[in-house]
Amino acid sequence: MLAAVMCACGDDAPKTTEPLCEAAAITSALHGSHAGDVVRVGACEVTGTFSVPPGVTLSGEGGASRLVAPAGHNAVILHTGGGTTVLSDLAVHADGATGVVAAGDGSARIAHVTVELVTGAGIGATGLAALGLEDVTVDGPIDGEPEASALPSEVAFPAQPTHGVAIEDVGDVQIAMLHVSGLAQTGVLLAESATTWHGGDVTEVRGSLVIVSGGSATLDGLELSHARQGIALIPPYGLVIAAGAAVETTGLHVHDNDRFGILQSEAMAMHGDLVAEQNHDAGIWVQGSPATTISGSATVLTSNAFAGIVAHDSSNVSISDARIDGTMMAMRSFMGETRVTVNAGDGVHLVDSLAGVALHNLRLLGNARVGVLIDGGGMAIGPEICDGVQVDGTGTQLGAIAQNGMLDPAWDTGVTRLGATAVNDPAFTGTLDPAGVVSPSDLPNTDAVGVVSPSD
Repeated sequence: MLAAVMCACGDDAPKTTEPLCEAAAITSALHGSHAGDVVRVGACEVTGTFSVPPGVTLSGEGGASRLVAPAGHNAVILHTGGGTTVLSDLAVHADGATGVVAAGDGSARIAHVTVELVTGAGIGATGLAALGLEDVTVDGPIDGEPEASALPSEVAFPAQPTHGVAIEDVGDVQIAMLHVSGLAQTGVLLAESATTWHGGDVTEVRGSLVIVSGGSATLDGLELSHARQGIALIPPYGLVIAAGAAVETTGLHVHDNDRFGILQSEAMAMHGDLVAEQNHDAGIWVQGSPATTISGSATVLTSNAFAGIVAHDSSNVSISDARIDGTMMAMRSFMGETRVTVNAGDGVHLVDSLAGVALHNLRLLGNARVGVLIDGGGMAIGPEICDGVQVDGTGTQLGAIAQNGMLDPAWDTGVTRLGATAVNDPAFTGTLDPAGVVSPSDLPNTDAVGVVSPSD
């Protein structure tokens, strides 16, 4: 029996149900609703798959309202196309499918929602004109390195909890305070979409925390940590910017990841007041990219392994007002005509990246191999590269070295050498091994087929 009580002032006025706690009643109320109507879920646990028509709101009473999907089925499907379809103020439990799917060509909003994930994915959206996520949490089951290592080397949807949030081809994505953790492949995937994201964190993912593949993104005040390697073949990344994406970040904190902090491959990025620390590979790795800017007096790249920043075969690399220190030695292998192994611990590591490069007002201290390495690849290395660059070190640490290029005698007039670097650099006559590139086989998977599909 339908338990809904509909309130209206005229046949066309928006209607709101009384709180409902039976799956059949919620389904019936949704089926009979129209744009502007609100279907309310009571403080109870309800099992089923719930399909929300375009422009309708499905709302609960906070965490006490809990929708549990049958195993292998999506929990909530938001259909769009007329008005904004809304899911708010409740919890969703999913196992073997996607917790919340938004589809169609209209607008959807998900607010004050927690998705509890066993396997499958948390939230998937594709083809929308607009999507809003506000105060949303996706919790998967992976918590710490032992659980990450217990996963198979290759995972797949829906057998494992692969994605927290997957968004593809959405015209306008607005995110505020999104928290994602415990996934086996990707925390948040933003593919061919235009995204603005303020606040939140992504952590404990066996794979990549955030991927921006194509499209554009503005990321502000995010914390990205603990991207786990486990026994996966593909390295983990805190943030991936790839496939022609254009990304701007402010106040990003990327730390304690098992490999790379940020990977930027064939894409553009601007980072303001970036902190990348204690990553077990380069804090930032840039390759094949036309423009990269790192600036801001709060910028710190510290205690990363191999390099604070690597730029390989890239142009218009500008780094200013940053402190880069404590880079640790690490050995990495690169594939080319032959496999090459490089042992490095460099603050700034530039390879074949001289066009438009500018290093301004940098402080580099205690980087294990060298503060700044400029490998010209046969190109001219002129005095315009460095301005206000201060290098310092102890023991055998080097300060600023240029090699494999047509060296202007004044190339380092903008470099001040302190400590041991003032002695070590003039005495150095060797060549430092340059890095190769991250191979295509080591790039993360951006395929979300199935995750974003309204299969129910």
